[in-house]
Amino acid sequence: MVKYCFINSLGIHFEHKLEFNSSWPSEKLAVGQIGGVATDKDGNVYIFHRGSRQWNAQCHIYCATFCVFKIPQGETSPSLVLGHRFQHGSDLTSFCKPTDVAVLSSGEFFVSDGYCNGRVLKFARNGTLIRAWGERQDFAANPPPIGSFDISHSVTVSEENNLVCVADRENGRIQCFDLDGNFKHIIKHPEFGNRLFAIEQSPVQGGVLYAVNGPSFSGPTDISVQGFTLDIKTGALLETWNIPQHLHNPHDVCIHTGSQSVYVGELNPQAVWKLSRQLPTAESTTPVHCLIIYGEVSF
Repeated sequence: MVKYCFINSLGIHFEHKLEFNSSWPSEKLAVGQIGGVATDKDGNVYIFHRGSRQWNAQCHIYCATFCVFKIPQGETSPSLVLGHRFQHGSDLTSFCKPTDVAVLSSGEFFVSDGYCNGRVLKFARNGTLIRAWGERQDFAANPPPIGSFDISHSVTVSEENNLVCVADRENGRIQCFDLDGNFKHIIKHPEFGNRLFAIEQSPVQGGVLYAVNGPSFSGPTDISVQGFTLDIKTGALLETWNIPQHLHNPHDVCIHTGSQSVYVGELNPQAVWKLSRQLPTAESTTPVHCLIIYGEVSF
């Protein structure tokens, strides 16, 4: 038997499409605006939401903590707090509306310090600052300079590829650096539009990166709000995906490494969506002769 395997020229292969999972959650969630989502190795999904608070462009946020917290598994109190409570700043001991954290297996971690400072900081596991790079983009330039951010909104790491990548939100692009902060490459596609909100690397899929864009305030109006699957090493666009009613305001994305399910949190509607790939069938796990078709694949 000959089986047709659709593999792009980079060797990344998906046997099934990423599709909306209508069976999750089993009951309706009562949450506010979704600021972040995460999973653990046991498949639990953690939702960081704003409750009854509604944040938008008209809000003036005076009492944010501007801190980064490390909370050990099973604990309710942080073992490490970085930053100064209720005080924002641009010095190397302060944050101003930090947006995301990504952790290495060594315990070192990266923080995207996002809205005001537009930078990335790398810390040792004990909280000692190792390096900071990037600057807030306060001027119009086309293309915007490398290493400048118009909101560093999301950060993810790929240890096997020695990469840390950042969603440069209002520039509609992804900037990737090595783990020491040296620039490597930019990922940008017309399908992103001009706003790219969140990214997450899949550690068990050989450098696969998932991303979500957002609605455009200016520029092209025909850009779909959707999800993307990318090669983190080359930036190649491998597939696009969506939910039946279409994404509207996705704010974060995460991947459960066990099932490879993707979760997307939205600000409005206030919801978390799950997308999954069909599990391999018995037939698909049976060794077969494979006619490999190389080239870009549309899903």
